[in-house]
Amino acid sequence: MNHATPQLSKGERTARRILDAAEALVSARGYRATTVREIARAAGIQEPGLYNHFKSKEALFSAMLDRALQPLATAIDQQLQATPAFEKLPGQIGGLLALHPNIPILFQQALMAPHDNPGHELVIVWLKRLMEKGLELLPTNSGSSDTRILHLIAMFNIASGYFTANTLIEALLEKSTLNSDLLAQQRSLADELAAFLLQRKIP
Repeated sequence: MNHATPQLSKGERTARRILDAAEALVSARGYRATTVREIARAAGIQEPGLYNHFKSKEALFSAMLDRALQPLATAIDQQLQATPAFEKLPGQIGGLLALHPNIPILFQQALMAPHDNPGHELVIVWLKRLMEKGLELLPTNSGSSDTRILHLIAMFNIASGYFTANTLIEALLEKSTLNSDLLAQQRSLADELAAFLLQRKIP
């Protein structure tokens, strides 16, 4: 049976354009340096029209994060409901991040931003949520609490670091990080590294 993709309403299409524009601009310039007017212009609408969809800049940023990161939380939940295979998670997360490759750059910016930056706070809330979910997947014999968290952060960096290294990858390989062959290789490598981190014992 052929299931047609539901048609988006005009409002939904406009909201998607706004989120796409915000993701590109904020990842390039940072949360504070990007204005609502610039986002509206990039989305092809007037600034007042943007507020019909998002009541504030912070609400827009929050919606942008939700759109990209909720699928990651869902993927972890699905792993928890099935037979947990934590070593497969970095590759899976990398595949989901490929749909929003600017989001890892936002992670990096927010983690380095002053703590009073609203963008920083929103990203930290999301990252803590994802990390807490991820800890539930780690094998119980994978070390102390500190070690488990460091394992989780290392695996998160495997998945997200590929996209933050976009400029280097383009310089060395002359290919985009969204190249399908590179994405497949990165996913396989992420799974291998995750399995190595969990099993390797250093004397």
